[in-house]
Amino acid sequence: MKSSSFDVKKNKFDANFELIFWDTGSISIPEISIDIMSADSAVIYSINSDSLIVDVVSVKEKNLNLKSESDGILPIKGPVEIQLYENINLILKIVLLIVFGYAIISLWRKRIKKEFSSKSPQYYQKPSVIALEKLEKMKQSDISKNNLKKEFFVEISFVLREYIENSFFIRALEMTTEEIVGNSQMLPLDKDLTIKLTSILEHADLVKYAKHDKDDQQCLKDLENSIVFIKKSSSKFLTLVD
Repeated sequence: MKSSSFDVKKNKFDANFELIFWDTGSISIPEISIDIMSADSAVIYSINSDSLIVDVVSVKEKNLNLKSESDGILPIKGPVEIQLYENINLILKIVLLIVFGYAIISLWRKRIKKEFSSKSPQYYQKPSVIALEKLEKMKQSDISKNNLKKEFFVEISFVLREYIENSFFIRALEMTTEEIVGNSQMLPLDKDLTIKLTSILEHADLVKYAKHDKDDQQCLKDLENSIVFIKKSSSKFLTLVD
């Protein structure tokens, strides 16, 4: 079966419509006939478009200033005047918004500055300095009674464990004396310092848990040994860091 192509061409026609301003009412635009042709310009069939009806209304009915007996048209409208008060209101709103925002930012900055200045500066203190200050204060402790001796050794044990934890990053506060002794190789200390630390902690455990009685001289000796341990181990630690 042989296929053929089709061309669509409009009929040539003259349809001039002139609508002038005094013509009112309904005006019909006629339909347009369109011929469908084949490739050899043979008309196959024709179709017609729909007609269009246009309603023309007089502008005189909507403009009272235009006299009905006159043949004039609507007057040309001039440019719309700019309403200055609207622009002024907008400018005032923008200015007020800027001032309000600046006031909020200023108050916020002053508040932060006041809070910052009210806080006293915190200076970093070495763990050895903190521990030595606590031990020096303990020299004034009353150790004449057994219950006071227990508190005395509890404080010594805490100060030493806190110092080890903050200096060597070992969780000594959460470890027992046996665990500290078992992991003493993790401490960058000489053997005599390790033995001194072990001895102080074991004496503290005897007083704390076994209710072992210590004379005043032994308490003061353990306190002095603790001070010596911290001084020597801190100097050793600083040498390793350097």
